[in-house]
Amino acid sequence: MPRAANRLSPLPVFNPPDEDQFEEYLEVVQDANEAGFHTLDEIAEYCLTSNITMANGKNYQKSNYRAVLGNLGRLGFIVEDDGQAQLRDICKQYVNGEFKPSSSEKGGEQLPLFGILFLECMQGMGIENIDPYIVDQLAYYFDTIRKEDAAVQWSNSDILAKTAEKWPPKSGEKPVDVDPIHGLTYLSGMTKETWSRCAQETLKLLGVIGVIEKSGNAWQLCIDEDGQEYVRKRLRNLRFQKILEDVIREMGSDHEYLWRQQNRNFYRAVGRYITYRYCGGIGKQPGLRDQVINELGRIRTSLEKDYRKLVKGANKGRGLLSLVHDLREIEIEKIGSKLGEFDDFEDLRKALRSMSLHEVTTFQHEEISSDEIADLLRSRGTSKRFSRLTLNKLQHQDGMFQLSSTLKPHQWQQECVNKWVEGDLNSGHQPFTGIASAVTGTGKTVMALMAAGAFVEKHPEAVISVVVPSKVLMYQWAEEAAKFLGLGADEIGFVGDGFSDSFSEGRRLIIWIVNSAVKDNRLGKDVDALALETTHMLIADECHEYGGEKYKLFLECRAEGRLAVSATPPDETATGDKHPVLNTMGHQFYRLGYKQAHADDLIAGFKISYLGIELDYDERIRYDRLSDDIRRLSRELEEIYGPQLEGGNLFVRIMAIVAAGEGNATAAQYLRAVTDRKNLVREATHRDTSSFAILNYMRDQENSDFTMIWFHEQIEETKRLVSEGQGNKILTAIRHEKAKGDEADLRYIDALTIKKDRLDGLQDWFMTDSKVRPGMYHSKWPNPWGPWMIDWFRNGHLNVMLSARALAQGFDLPGADHGMIRTSTSNVRQRIQTIGRMIRKKEKGKEAEIWIVYVKDTTDERIFEKHDWEDELPDIEDVQTAWKLNDFGSDVTMARPEYIGGVEALPQPNRELTEEELNNLTLKNYEIGDDYDKRALYSATHVITVTEEGGMTVIDGGAPFDLEFESLNDSAEWLHENRNGRGHIHIIPNGHAIGRTMAGRVVYLTDVKSDEIEAAIHYSIEKGDSFDDFMSGFNLD
Repeated sequence: MPRAANRLSPLPVFNPPDEDQFEEYLEVVQDANEAGFHTLDEIAEYCLTSNITMANGKNYQKSNYRAVLGNLGRLGFIVEDDGQAQLRDICKQYVNGEFKPSSSEKGGEQLPLFGILFLECMQGMGIENIDPYIVDQLAYYFDTIRKEDAAVQWSNSDILAKTAEKWPPKSGEKPVDVDPIHGLTYLSGMTKETWSRCAQETLKLLGVIGVIEKSGNAWQLCIDEDGQEYVRKRLRNLRFQKILEDVIREMGSDHEYLWRQQNRNFYRAVGRYITYRYCGGIGKQPGLRDQVINELGRIRTSLEKDYRKLVKGANKGRGLLSLVHDLREIEIEKIGSKLGEFDDFEDLRKALRSMSLHEVTTFQHEEISSDEIADLLRSRGTSKRFSRLTLNKLQHQDGMFQLSSTLKPHQWQQECVNKWVEGDLNSGHQPFTGIASAVTGTGKTVMALMAAGAFVEKHPEAVISVVVPSKVLMYQWAEEAAKFLGLGADEIGFVGDGFSDSFSEGRRLIIWIVNSAVKDNRLGKDVDALALETTHMLIADECHEYGGEKYKLFLECRAEGRLAVSATPPDETATGDKHPVLNTMGHQFYRLGYKQAHADDLIAGFKISYLGIELDYDERIRYDRLSDDIRRLSRELEEIYGPQLEGGNLFVRIMAIVAAGEGNATAAQYLRAVTDRKNLVREATHRDTSSFAILNYMRDQENSDFTMIWFHEQIEETKRLVSEGQGNKILTAIRHEKAKGDEADLRYIDALTIKKDRLDGLQDWFMTDSKVRPGMYHSKWPNPWGPWMIDWFRNGHLNVMLSARALAQGFDLPGADHGMIRTSTSNVRQRIQTIGRMIRKKEKGKEAEIWIVYVKDTTDERIFEKHDWEDELPDIEDVQTAWKLNDFGSDVTMARPEYIGGVEALPQPNRELTEEELNNLTLKNYEIGDDYDKRALYSATHVITVTEEGGMTVIDGGAPFDLEFESLNDSAEWLHENRNGRGHIHIIPNGHAIGRTMAGRVVYLTDVKSDEIEAAIHYSIEKGDSFDDFMSGFNLD
């Protein structure tokens, strides 16, 4: 997730050895103070009489001096108190030749004295005053430079291209990912000149520190590894986020002092700060940071009380981390007293010191023997990633690969495993293979572990591979395997997230993150190294994710048992090809949907409320225009590419054609039009209005103890609810339009103003409402914040979770009282996954309320036609209801959802057209190939097949009969040409013949008379049923 790039400009000129204005500014500030000038404005005025000039010898403008002085304050050289500015004391010492570094650590001697002064000035500001964005950017640039070869030279553009979240390789090209997890946002709201200045000033500051030096027009690393390590540690100790991470990690992310604060204020403050930081926010950062610092102060006070109770006479004022370390050491001494007789005593103490205060305290209070303590610590080791100790603590003692005696499997789990083991040769289902589908929250993981146990019962020497898409799932599977199959730290292995275990080490079950499994064919090679008599079972979790070509490397590995699991198993890829999982893992043999899961009391009930919103006037005009363009371009593409467009999604097909270098202007225009229309729907003004209405509806119920998940299709839509980036863009658009004077579009300005007001209101709710403890998750979150946010939401420390597609998969969430799908794909699989994330593990009898916002009469309604939702959802009264926005006038605080009706009031895109609608279609003047209402297909009375030879047949009793009907000859010929062979002609009650093109469009073909086509079909069937005609088809000689 990107952070906002810092724009620290202007700074003093720094071009050693010729010019160094940093030192000159310090001298001028001191001189100005001695002359009686103390405010920054007065000192800037004084600079006009100094020797600080441009290269041509002329003075800068006073505003420039003032801006430089302000930035020197942000860097810690200048301090202000009640409007009076002066040098920091150590800067005065430097100017007077009296400064001495406070530390003589190894590596520091490689830096210039002014560089150490700079680091100590920032340190002197303290975390409550230092700008974390500046330090983060310095540290990130420095890490980037030192990880490359020392001979590499760094220009502004070089460092930008290495530190960006996304970066355009060439002018005009689409930005590509560079570092989507830690990278900086340069492209949004910044000009190219600003990007360059941003890089220039940050490199300049690293030059001031002395880690890089000028080499021509670029910079180059100039210190060795000792110097680099010295600077790395100094910068790290200045980073507010790293200090915060250290506190949480050392205390334990669920320590009681974190959640015992009033109303879980610590989690609220941290959730807001980190969410805002990684959504690219800038302006509110100081206030949000102050809230976190205040909460840290309260925690420090509580810990100090505990410490002084244990250590009589201890002084006050100790730092928070020092208190945590000392309290942990006291607990470690208590545990260590039980371990003195072991030869590896020091290793055991190291393992203890790698534990958090919460973990050590909990561990110390457990009633276990010294031998058990030692074994657990040996298993844990000193890793701070995932504690293998956890596995041994969870491991049951009923035997390896044996189900825990406390586990009472659900009926569906046992049925599913039995079907997988036995197979069904009549249907082609081989034993120990296949795909099992069960909705989220019903226990798919436990079922798959039961299957693994059954496989080992058949093959006692077997080993198991579990492939998962994320590290979160990797650790979840490990804990479940320990808990339910009795496997411990020695039997369970990991590959991914820094782990690299192997079956050769004696592991019986290895969980692989998929990207690690396919890298260099790691999983395949590990299995190939097994003895042939060692059987192997492959489990593919979230199997719908593995549609790419690279995943065949693990899917095609040797495996005598194969089980794929998913809430939404695959059928085909986006291009219409058979999904690779179907080719390797077998076919679906079991399905458990929401309806059956609810009937079996596996999941709580839930209701879906669809809130339909309208496009505003201008949005509707643009939508209709884009739709017309898309239809026109689709016809042109059919003529150009023909058979290449058959099957799959047209947009994906065109993307593939363009990627293969076969695209043209028409293809580019089509892709742009589809994308623009999708964005128009996604960013519809009333989406924010609808969110307001739903929040108002919740407030009316006066429910302060709630949990809520907000889901978006794309992370950018989530970020706009937190940071000011989108709001600033809207303000810029308003200013630009107003600048047109009399030619300004006032209606457009009003629409933008409404959008800005709605957005501001939602941001206020997330960032200031006392009832909201927000968090956020995305697959690109840096560690450890992703897992922490998930854990905190699960444990009730956070109550509102913002997310995008990433949360629709693989997280053991408790569900929520309310869910809001603000924007969504028309992908049925993803919709089912998303709903599942919101409802799992709810209290019995407590139904979740899920709001789905969609834009009426747009592509948003496609989801209704792609799936039988009535058949999918639980048998609950009013499980689906339709709503609209009320007439709230201009006061959005009065907006509420207004009930319309039940499922019958929802869009019905796949219904048959009414007689009136069919008759209305006859009033239009169609020509062959014109677009037609696709719902008319459901009203067809006859379907005629156009054969590969161009002839026509009708089907009766499963047999084809040749049809001769002159009125349809041109239609058959047109379909034959446009589809490159077979097609179908649909006759509908209003006398129109229609068909479907290769790209999926429904088109008009011709008019026919109903009685004549009826007679022709009847004659063809009668003629085909003639015994003589039938026998004439055989050679009886």
